[in-house]
Amino acid sequence: MADGATPAEGENDKDASGGQSVPPTRDPVLEALREILPQLEQSGVTELDVAVGASRLYVRRRPGPAPLAFAITPAQESVAEDEGLVAIITPLSGVFYAAPAPGEAPYVQEGDVVEAGQVVALVEAMKVFNEIHAEGAGTIVKVLAAAAQVVQSGQTLMQIRPAESGPAVQGETV
Repeated sequence: MADGATPAEGENDKDASGGQSVPPTRDPVLEALREILPQLEQSGVTELDVAVGASRLYVRRRPGPAPLAFAITPAQESVAEDEGLVAIITPLSGVFYAAPAPGEAPYVQEGDVVEAGQVVALVEAMKVFNEIHAEGAGTIVKVLAAAAQVVQSGQTLMQIRPAESGPAVQGETV
């Protein structure tokens, strides 16, 4: 690249050794679905069958509005707001798991203290187990999802009372 020139798109994505570009961290299939599904809904299409290589996606929906079972209830939202609680929300749809494996203890239970970044649950989507992390430190007040329950993107899984910061450090007085 010549002095003063701007880098070409993707040029800054090279790894530290200057080799191949680093692959994007987003799942291209999920990104494509996020773009396609709203268009399908608007068009009235009820079935979609896509095959790429060994992978196949088949989607069928019933015509009409989405079932109410997938809606987030206002009661969940109001409890978090009224009590100063913070919601732990799933970023994707799938099956909720409270424990790392069947028969094992859950990651967290009501009353447990968690640290920022701690794994609190799993959501299985498309045969991939995705960790759900606490965004901040605090105490789990309520677990709203049951084991093996189907959850939707944006649904509140748990409510956490944020940890209060300790007393401010006092400077020395002279």
